[in-house]
Amino acid sequence: MDKPHSLPSVRSAVGAASPASGDALALGWLLRQSAADRWRMEHNELALLLGLTDDAFAKALQALDRGQPQALPADVSERIGCLFRLDCILSIVMSAEQRYEAFGLPTSGTSFFAGLSVRDFLLAKPETRRFYEVCNYLQGHVVLGRPLDLNRLR
Repeated sequence: MDKPHSLPSVRSAVGAASPASGDALALGWLLRQSAADRWRMEHNELALLLGLTDDAFAKALQALDRGQPQALPADVSERIGCLFRLDCILSIVMSAEQRYEAFGLPTSGTSFFAGLSVRDFLLAKPETRRFYEVCNYLQGHVVLGRPLDLNRLR
């Protein structure tokens, strides 16, 4: 389950517009984000982050490969949306390379993330509410003009 995943073409994965096709795009984005040159996450970590069993995640990937994406549970779609929002928030103040690095770097023990990386903070307690807390914390810094860079996260 931890082997690299090849993505089908967008056209074959999405087909006609439907809730499942939107989920296919979201899942495809998350798979690209989890790659070794970005967030460096294995499939079992993605499953945990999304609140899915390894088997349920594997089935979703298989359906995506076949070009027959299935609608994801609402909570899973919501978590992917939060991860997308998190990446968008960081994109305002960081380059892509810095965003990818920031997601996996440990923070200081006195930070909001209590010494964990953003990724590990979310994996430690993968609840949807926590995803929103992280986004709101980071967005508050960006909207209020507080400095937010790799040093701020640390």
